[in-house]
Amino acid sequence: MHFHVPKPLHGWREFVGEVGIIVLGVSIALGADQAIESVHASQLASQSRRDVREEVATNVGFYRGRLAESECVARRLAELSAIVEGGTVRKGTVTWVGRPGDFAPFSERWRAVTSSARSAMFSPSEQGSYDAIYGIFARMDDESKIEQEAWTNLNIIGRLNGPIDPATRLTLLRSIEQARRSDYVLRFAGYYALFHARRLGIASNPDTSPKPGDVHSICLPLSTDPAEADKLLRPRLPN
Repeated sequence: MHFHVPKPLHGWREFVGEVGIIVLGVSIALGADQAIESVHASQLASQSRRDVREEVATNVGFYRGRLAESECVARRLAELSAIVEGGTVRKGTVTWVGRPGDFAPFSERWRAVTSSARSAMFSPSEQGSYDAIYGIFARMDDESKIEQEAWTNLNIIGRLNGPIDPATRLTLLRSIEQARRSDYVLRFAGYYALFHARRLGIASNPDTSPKPGDVHSICLPLSTDPAEADKLLRPRLPN
């Protein structure tokens, strides 16, 4: 039995040419798809980078606001320490204790980038700096919660009138030491956050950074009337 190989309708040369055209067309199509995917990946990386940089700038602005309160924190702790060690709160001398600003950084954008593996689109150096700065933010967030708890205890002084009993005195002294430690940790860690932000070329967001004339709770005098303090600290809404 003989098998006959079918011949192309227009001959082998034309057939090879047609196959070549098909192969070339498929190759061009695949190349175009790859080019589109590459452009899309580049756009996605750029958007992710913008999102993360904006988030870091916002957090750095908040931290600068906390840093602006450091002198007031040190002064207030010295005032409270003298009162507690003296053992008595004289009537009318302490009507407002205040507290430092609560540093609660945002990290949603960075989590979204890392959970989707988009951080691999950044250079190793860039990714390392982001990992470091967000690690510092997380540490500062934890310490800020501890600090706020210490100042919640210290605000008890504003409700005392007369001698301080031994148990309360011990609680207040411990809270003063904790507040001092937390302030040190926040300042020390914050400087490293600013260092990494500078390495990344990120400036603080002006909307969250401190401004001239800002009123800080911890900077108001001990004798401030609470109602007046509430007025001064009320957020100013834009017109």
